[in-house]
Amino acid sequence: MILAESGNATFNSCPMGNVRWMPPEAFQDGDEDDDEAKDEKPTKAWDVYSYGCIMMQVFFGNQPYAWITNVISVMGALQKGRNPFRGYQSAGIGEEIQQIAQLCLSRNREDRPLIGQITEFLWSQTNIAKTVETMLLQLPVTVTRISQAVLTKCDYPNGLDVLGAALRYKWVHESRETEVAVKILRDNANGYNDMNRISNRICREVYVRKRLRHKAILALYGITAGFGIIPGPSFVYPWMAGGSLRDYLKQEHSVLPASQKLDILLEVARGIEYLHKQDVAHGNLTGDNIFLDGSGRVRIADFSRSVILAEADSDMFNEQLPGDARYTAPEFMFTGGRTGIPKPTKEGDVYSYGCVAILVLSGKAPYWWISKESQVLSERKKKGTSPFHPTAEIDEAHLNLLQQCLSAVKSRPSIEKVLYLVLVQSFGAADLTTSVKRLNNVHQNAGGFANVHRCSLSLRDIDAVQLAVFRYQSSSRSTCVDVAVKEIFLRGDTDTLTIINRLSREIKIWLKLKHENIVPLWGVADGFGFGFLPALLSPWLENGALSGYLEREHEMLSYNEKFALLKDIAQGLQYLHSRSITHGDLSGNNVLVDKDGKASLTDFGLSALVPERISQVALKPTCCGGTAHYMPPEYLAVDDEGNASAPVFSPKSDVYSFGGIMLQVLEGKVPYHYIHNQFAVMNNISRGIKPRRPPISVVIDSDWHFMQTCWSGDMEHRPSDEDILKFVEGRTRIQS
Repeated sequence: MILAESGNATFNSCPMGNVRWMPPEAFQDGDEDDDEAKDEKPTKAWDVYSYGCIMMQVFFGNQPYAWITNVISVMGALQKGRNPFRGYQSAGIGEEIQQIAQLCLSRNREDRPLIGQITEFLWSQTNIAKTVETMLLQLPVTVTRISQAVLTKCDYPNGLDVLGAALRYKWVHESRETEVAVKILRDNANGYNDMNRISNRICREVYVRKRLRHKAILALYGITAGFGIIPGPSFVYPWMAGGSLRDYLKQEHSVLPASQKLDILLEVARGIEYLHKQDVAHGNLTGDNIFLDGSGRVRIADFSRSVILAEADSDMFNEQLPGDARYTAPEFMFTGGRTGIPKPTKEGDVYSYGCVAILVLSGKAPYWWISKESQVLSERKKKGTSPFHPTAEIDEAHLNLLQQCLSAVKSRPSIEKVLYLVLVQSFGAADLTTSVKRLNNVHQNAGGFANVHRCSLSLRDIDAVQLAVFRYQSSSRSTCVDVAVKEIFLRGDTDTLTIINRLSREIKIWLKLKHENIVPLWGVADGFGFGFLPALLSPWLENGALSGYLEREHEMLSYNEKFALLKDIAQGLQYLHSRSITHGDLSGNNVLVDKDGKASLTDFGLSALVPERISQVALKPTCCGGTAHYMPPEYLAVDDEGNASAPVFSPKSDVYSFGGIMLQVLEGKVPYHYIHNQFAVMNNISRGIKPRRPPISVVIDSDWHFMQTCWSGDMEHRPSDEDILKFVEGRTRIQS
C-alpha cells in the first residue's frame, strides 16, 4: 500500500495476507467507535513485525506458530499475544540477534525498531572489518592507521560525501591540530560477495592513492575505525571547506567570473593530466567527487573505481562498478553481452571531464532537465541524448571544448590537448594551430624557458590575423607569412597554476597592444613539443635579436643608425609604461630587429616568468650575454638574513636595463662582456660595480654620464621615459 494515499478508496479493502506473518493489530476487535481498530491497514510497523518473523524463521528453520496447523487457531494465538516462536532453542544464534528479532515481534507497535535501526544492527554483525583488514595486509603498500582517540568531533554539518557520509573532526598529529574528514563507508551489502566487493573498493582506493602526489589530488592521511554502522575502516582526508564542486556551484555560480570558472577547469584538467601520466584512469569523475578547499583550490577524490592501466588485468582491478549515469562515457553503458562493464580508460576520463565542464560553465549538472538517475540511464540508452542543451553561459569557444570531449572515443582529444584548449580560452587568443606549418626542425634557443621556431602561417580563413598582418606590413597580399613560434616550458617544481594565471593576464594585455615598436602577438598554437602550454605566434623579424644583429652588423652601423635603434627601444618602453606595463626582462635578446633595421620590444608579456628565469640563469653560469648582464640590482636584493627578496617590478627597473642596452648598441658588446661567469656578473651588480667604460672614441662623456644615471642604485634618481627619449632624439639630431 502507498502510505501517502492510504485514504484513497483503492486501499479501503486490504486482502488478507499470510496470517502467520501478520502482526497482532491486524486482528484487533476494538470498540465500535474505534475506526482504526475496525479496519487496520498495513503500516511500516506492520512490515517490521513480519520481518521479525522472517528473521526468526531463518535462524530456527521453522515458520511462525509451526506447532499450530489450523489458520483460525493461529489468529486466536495472535489475538492472545502468544509468541510465534516460543520454546525454540537458540541453536548458536547470538543473544543480541535474538533480542532484535524479539523487539520486531513486540505486541506494541511503538516498541518495534525502525528498519534503519535493524539495518545498522545487521551491518554491525558482518565480518567486513576482518575482510578489509586481511586484504589491506596483502597489499604491497602500507597505510597510516589513525587512532579514534586522537580524533575530536567538530560541531559542524557534514560535508564530504564520496562513497558515503563524512564527519568533520580535528586530528591531533605531531602536536598540531588539523581539520579532517572521516569518510564512513555505506553500501548495500547483502552477503559475502557484496562484502568482498566493498572490501575490494576500499583496498583499491588505498592502493591507487598511495602512488599519487599532486596538489590537485585529495590526499589520504590514513584510515581509522569505530565510526558509523560498520566496524571496519573509515578514510581520513583533509577537510574540504568549499565542499563538493556541485554544491559549491549551486551557491556561487551566479557570481563567479568567467576567469575563475576557467581556473577550476584548468585545475581539474591538471589533476587528470597527472593521473594519466601516472598511468591511472580515474573511472568516475563527477561534480560530487571534485572538492574545493578553503582557498578555492580543486582536489580530485574517490579512486574506488580507478585502474592502474599497466595492472588492469590483476585481481585488484578485476571487478568494475558502474559510474554516475550523468558523467559516464557511453562506451561504458551500452556494452551488452556478458563481458560486464569495461574498465576505465583515459578516453573515458576525458568524456567525464567534458560533463564536469558542463557543470562548471552552465552551473547545471549534465542532463539537468531529467530529475531521476534511472531516467537518465533510460534516456541515454534509448535516444543517445546529449548531456547538455546550449545555453547563454556556454559560448562558441566553450562549445567547441565540450563537443570535442563528448565526441566518439577515437575522436576525443588527450587531456593535454584539453588543457591547451582551456588555456586558449583563458588567454583569449586566436588558435592558429591548423594554419601553422613548420619550415624545418631547427629551433633557436630563447633563454632558459623557451625555443623559437621559424614557421609559415597561412592567412586563408583567418580574418583577424589578416587584418593584423595588413597593419603590420604593407605586403599583406601574400597568402602566407613567416612567423616566430615560441614554445614555453616550465620546470617541474614550479607552481604551475600561479604562473599560468600571471601569464594569462599579461598575454591578454599583449594582445591589445598596438605600437610600431612592440612586436605584436597574433595568436597561439599547439603541437610544438613542450607540454600543454600554448606556443606564442608573432611576426618573424629577419634580423633577429638585437644581440645577434650587433655581432654581425655593428662595425657597419653609423652613429645615427645606432641611436635610431635606441630611439625605437625608448619609444617602445615609453608606450609600455604609459599603459602601466613593466617589461621586467629587457635585454639584447628581447629586442628584435626587422629587415629595415627597426627595433621592437618582445617578451614583455613573459615578465611573469622573470623569477623563474633568474633561477635558470643561476643554473647556467658559463653562458654569457644572458638576462643577468642587464639585471637591475633590486632584482638581486636580499633581506637581513641573506635570503633573496621577491623582485620589485618597476618602470625604473626597465630604465636600468636600458642603460645596458645603450652600452651594447654603442660598443657592440654586452655589459660585463669581459666576465664569463654569470654569478660574478650578478655579484658585481649587487655590489654596485658598473660595467667598464669603453674608449672615449666609442662612448663619449655625455653618453657615458647618461648611462651612469640609468644605473643609479637609487631607482628614483634614474631618468624618466621622457628624459630617455629626449636624450636619444637629441643625439640622433647631433649625429645627423
